[in-house]
Amino acid sequence: MVKPDELLLLHAILEESDSKALTYYENWTEAVDFEKIEGGSFRLLPLLYKRLAETGQSISHLNRLKGIYRQSLYRNSLLFHNAFSVMTELEKLGVPVILLKGIALVAAYYEDIGARPMNDVDFLVQEGDVEKTLRFLKDRGWQSKYGCSLGKPAKHIHSLDLRSPDGYELDVHWRVFYQCPWDGADLTIWKHAEMLAFK
Repeated sequence: MVKPDELLLLHAILEESDSKALTYYENWTEAVDFEKIEGGSFRLLPLLYKRLAETGQSISHLNRLKGIYRQSLYRNSLLFHNAFSVMTELEKLGVPVILLKGIALVAAYYEDIGARPMNDVDFLVQEGDVEKTLRFLKDRGWQSKYGCSLGKPAKHIHSLDLRSPDGYELDVHWRVFYQCPWDGADLTIWKHAEMLAFK
């Protein structure tokens, strides 16, 4: 359930009218402690900064919001660079990948890699490429975040969360949904995957 302060924040970001967006923002700042913004709302602050900056107005906390946006842009730039290096090498090995979740949304809708803070990059490989993919990552020092083996995964597992030696994170999937473990469950997704360009 969306709380009243969360609804104010969403309106401040999504409202087309500058004056209404600013009113929602002012009401939101009165409803929250800016030093204790909960995690879900905090992840929306880069988008909030971009919306408020469009107004050209002098706005309370705008410089702080700008700093949060820039931190997201910087961290995502490093994360994406690292992930794309991995995926480029995998494709050279004949392993196609599909971007999932946050990184796919950034490419398709956000049009700004700093607008959505991310901790990891999720991508899908075909089930027949799982062992090759995990072996490639293991050889380059990637390890499971939770101590799992990077050998052949158990049938009931659909993904592994990995961390590189320098702290970057990837979530490698070989099935999109853990509820669909049967062979061929993701064929439609592979068939209808689209090419996206990062700007």
